[in-house]
Amino acid sequence: NTAPTSPLPVHGDSYFDTGISQEMYWDANRSSWLSVQTFELDFGRNGSVPKGGFFRTTDSKAMSATLGEYALNNGMITQITLTRDAPITTPWEVYYTVVRNGTTIAAELQLSGAVTSGLTGFSGVFNAGEVISVKVNSTSPNDSTPGTIGKVYYKWRK
Repeated sequence: NTAPTSPLPVHGDSYFDTGISQEMYWDANRSSWLSVQTFELDFGRNGSVPKGGFFRTTDSKAMSATLGEYALNNGMITQITLTRDAPITTPWEVYYTVVRNGTTIAAELQLSGAVTSGLTGFSGVFNAGEVISVKVNSTSPNDSTPGTIGKVYYKWRK
C-alpha cells in the first residue's frame, strides 16, 4: 500500500494502510508516515552485562547482533527508557545502544548517577526483515552494568 503524497501531508494527517492493517499519521518532525500504534521491545538483565554485551528479552532469551525483535515491516524507533535497581554512582557511566543487524541505529543513551533515564524524539530507522537488539556500548567507560530493565518503543513506517 502506498502512502499519500498529494496534496503534501501536514503534521497529523492520517490514512489507513490496508497492507499492514494500521492507522498511519504524518509526523512532520520525522518527515515520515508512522503507525498510530506503538510497539515495545522489553529488555533487561538480572545480572551484569559486560561492555559490548547484549541484554536479554524479558522472557530471558539472549539477544545478539542477529537475535532480537524481528521487524515485520519498515519501522522507526522513537523512544528508549531504562530503570535500574540502584543509582549509578558518578563517574560510573553506561552507554546503551540499539542495534539493527549489528549496526548502531539509535543514539546512545547514557545513564550516569540515576536510576531512570530516557530518550525521546529521535528517529532510529530500520527495515522489514531486520533484527532489533540492545547492548551495552563497547565504548562505555565501565566494564559492565547490573540490574537494568528497559523498553525500546517503535512504530511502523512508510
